[in-house]
Amino acid sequence: MKAAYGEDMTMIEPAKMEFVFRFAPGECHEVATGTCSLKKERPTDPAEMGRDEGHYDYCTQMLLWMQGHCASNRMPFDLATCRDPIEIGSHDCGHYSFNGGQHRTCIARRKGLRVWAVIEPAGNKCEVCDPRPMRDDVEVILITPEIEGEK
Repeated sequence: MKAAYGEDMTMIEPAKMEFVFRFAPGECHEVATGTCSLKKERPTDPAEMGRDEGHYDYCTQMLLWMQGHCASNRMPFDLATCRDPIEIGSHDCGHYSFNGGQHRTCIARRKGLRVWAVIEPAGNKCEVCDPRPMRDDVEVILITPEIEGEK
């Protein structure tokens, strides 16, 4: 399948890959609160809901959308993914990072879904294997988030 801008897309199984996730508190509920919204009950305290992409509902709603498109584990033609593909950089160290789509990939990894992605060589080691200065607002790098059912 091709992305809207002509790049080849590949169906990937994120649970079998090692990723470098870079999330700031406003981008990830787990970074903001300590627990992934996909693993806990809806908070009753509004202060625990989070904000922006780190809001409790962000990933739970995205999961519902993704399950509607990916639940069959076939290779569906997903027009939205073609317009806004998951863009992954393949690093020399064997890890993968993102130019776009890290939320979808993190959710897919945690829930065992397969997703379409454009994978391009990054041409270097990842930030974990070859650390470089990070943005001040990025507090956590997550590699391979826990898969549902694993500890």
